[in-house]
Amino acid sequence: METRRYPVDTQSFNVVRDGGYLYVDKTEMVFKMTHELRYAFLSRPRRFGKSMLCSTLEAYFNGRKDMFKGLKIEGLETEWTKYPVIKLSFASAKNVTEKSINEIINSLLSDNEEIFGLKKADKDNGVRLKNLIKQGLRPRIQHIRPRLPKRRNQDFDGVGFQPIFVQISGHRAD
Repeated sequence: METRRYPVDTQSFNVVRDGGYLYVDKTEMVFKMTHELRYAFLSRPRRFGKSMLCSTLEAYFNGRKDMFKGLKIEGLETEWTKYPVIKLSFASAKNVTEKSINEIINSLLSDNEEIFGLKKADKDNGVRLKNLIKQGLRPRIQHIRPRLPKRRNQDFDGVGFQPIFVQISGHRAD
């Protein structure tokens, strides 16, 4: 009988899969969530797998079929299309103040703007996020847009797509 380690020190799907950690296969739910639901609100207590789910979704939307070998979704998905992913993780935000959260958001937006080759065009973080979505993602999905199933081609602020994954995770300041 093979002994596997519990993934108590990581929330990364890639690390768990590559490191041979014990993984409870919930990929059928990921497939259903991404193909049957128009919106999903994930409200779970701390340490309940939200970050792992977000990491799994990130790998899925990056078209990483290799990461899903032997899992339920491998037999369900037929396209394995790569979509642009915006990742915003607040996991490191501890005891935040209004100033520090704005600095964290600014840093996260800067990281994503760099990934998508965009320059900081505004000081307002809300405007920057909107620009990141419109200018960073729109050009990159034009070539795959006709292949998007209707369920994924919902209108998002007039842009006309919804394969956007934003990871928001963190801890409540005590």
